[in-house]
Amino acid sequence: MADLPALLRALLRFWSYLFQAGLSLFLLALALVALAGGNHNWSLAMLPWGGERLTRGLLVAGSAGLATAVLAVAGKWRVLFFAWNLVVALVLARGYFLSGYHFADQGELNRAAWLAAGSLAALAGAWSGARARRERGRKRRY
Repeated sequence: MADLPALLRALLRFWSYLFQAGLSLFLLALALVALAGGNHNWSLAMLPWGGERLTRGLLVAGSAGLATAVLAVAGKWRVLFFAWNLVVALVLARGYFLSGYHFADQGELNRAAWLAAGSLAALAGAWSGARARRERGRKRRY
């Protein structure tokens, strides 16, 4: 039987790549739609920006997230991928749960909770990937 902790770490790493790539593509799509329409009078209540700053912020965040995911999958800069996952988890926690954000209904609260749980699982997977890379690079002394 396979080593269960190793299998769990691998599944969490896979989830972190999938979660960040999906979130980054979604943020990029939002920003590109706003840029294509030329209308920047919009806001997302859980984020601290609005208007054109929000469009630029989503464009930068989507690009950075996608770049760190691609680099992490390639085995490069996995610590940066962990740092990006930490930033995402903190922004989600602050925006949804630690600010004055009000949920319209129970369904919106459930979606935010699932998004936060997915982000925390991605953070655990990114941590696992950053640690695995560091431990492989270390020479063992017996």
